[in-house]
Amino acid sequence: MSNRYYANPNRIEAGTRQLEAIAELARKMTSDFLIESNGTSTWPGVDDDFAKQVRPQEKKDREATRETCEALGKAVAGISRGTLENVKSMHALRGETLGNIAKQDSRISDANGGHGRR
Repeated sequence: MSNRYYANPNRIEAGTRQLEAIAELARKMTSDFLIESNGTSTWPGVDDDFAKQVRPQEKKDREATRETCEALGKAVAGISRGTLENVKSMHALRGETLGNIAKQDSRISDANGGHGRR
């Protein structure tokens, strides 16, 4: 098993932009669903026996669908935010590591009278 890993933060960031677009699509889908389904809410009737029988379940189904769509959008957005945080950590770790390498190279160079490694 290797003790090294490779990550391309730029590609990961591009992937998170796609995730953000998917999350936005889920939000729009939820909004569109609510707008469109409101137009059908009276189809079972309003106050007759059939409406009294069907509307409670129809309302429950509509609410469950809305909650599912919202949860999906929030989940994808959360994955995107978490991934971006990981990318920030990668950048910070890379910068810190390169800085430490430069310091060590400078120390070696100073110890050898400015001639680098021997």
